[in-house]
Amino acid sequence: MKHWMNKPLARACALALLMAASACPAQAAASPDSARQNIAEIRTFDASSMARIKAAYAGRPFIVHFWGLTCGPCMAELPALARFARQHPDIPLVLVQSDEAPPQAASDALHSAGLAPTESWSVNGPMDEFLRATVDRKWVGDLPRTQLIDARGQVLTQRGALQFDAVRDWWKAQAPSESR
Repeated sequence: MKHWMNKPLARACALALLMAASACPAQAAASPDSARQNIAEIRTFDASSMARIKAAYAGRPFIVHFWGLTCGPCMAELPALARFARQHPDIPLVLVQSDEAPPQAASDALHSAGLAPTESWSVNGPMDEFLRATVDRKWVGDLPRTQLIDARGQVLTQRGALQFDAVRDWWKAQAPSESR
């Protein structure tokens, strides 16, 4: 039996594969910041996540937006949400993907919409009534859903498509006009 490496074409292909494989890590290492910008890092959202999110932003106003890959209106508004986030980088935004879709699919959708650098979370299973109760005891699971949380922890909830003008008005009311 002849060994496959005796063939010149096979050797050339093997060499090309080795060169390509060895070039990939070097290329990724050369620009870690640009790679991070293009991949949405998704954290797992569980029963303690909302409390952790609130603790991380304690004393500051911020927005938590719940969305889903299987929610048509959610997917339709992601590009507009990305534009809003770019226009208002001073408004902290947290995204929570809330349906039973793989986190990689959520990451891909956020990347496509221009939201990859945004703090993002994803449920790892059903967003059942127990998990929803950690967010809002009255929430029945409708999406999209947005919580505007002020510095005192008071929550104003928007159900359905995000009303960007109302969000801007809420944000302006969060601090004296000279600081905004």
